[in-house]
Amino acid sequence: MNKLDEFIKRLGLTVKEFADEHGFTRGMVYDWIAGRRRPSGPNMDYLYEISDGFLTANDFYHGKVVNSPRKRGELASNLTSSDGVRL
Repeated sequence: MNKLDEFIKRLGLTVKEFADEHGFTRGMVYDWIAGRRRPSGPNMDYLYEISDGFLTANDFYHGKVVNSPRKRGELASNLTSSDGVRL
């Protein structure tokens, strides 16, 4: 469960109720929960404020973290500059 979804459930609201109450569209909230989009700066500030700091910008980044040195090396070896030169 994503933290926004958890927060909405803690409030005892549906996504529709949460969206309506806070001026978001249901689509926006569903996209944030699914990780298809991230809240804009002002929306993130608002979410942080209404959640008393429970929701942070980091909660909306769902990318994979590359921890192994081997994987980092593989990724780095595939980098090229904008003019096509391998870095």
